[in-house]
Amino acid sequence: PLTGDVLNEIYGEILKKYYGHDKGVCHIDDLYAVEWAYVPHFYYNFYVYQYSTSFTASTALAEKVLGKEKGAVGKYIEFISSGGSDYPIELLKKAGVDMTGAEPFNKTMTAMNRTMDEIEAILDKKGR
Repeated sequence: PLTGDVLNEIYGEILKKYYGHDKGVCHIDDLYAVEWAYVPHFYYNFYVYQYSTSFTASTALAEKVLGKEKGAVGKYIEFISSGGSDYPIELLKKAGVDMTGAEPFNKTMTAMNRTMDEIEAILDKKGR
């Protein structure tokens, strides 16, 4: 069964691997294994999806502004000035980002691929 002790063991192993405990990079005390209980992401329903949707919406907005799309700057300023005057999905639509379609996701994937290409080019220059 999935118990607190089991979660402590799993999370403790993940922490040690992530921080390089066994390689002497960072010492992770066993007390940190209970940290999982403090992370609301693990047990609040429909909580973390907001990170990915907001990242996608903001990337789509940024791509429009950086790509010098006509009217994008004005729409962005209007969007951030709108506060809570309407539902977020409606405010985004007015700003040119329709979160009910594929365009914001596609723009985000294009931007992420571009970033990964840049990282790989830098690593290649440094000889990985």
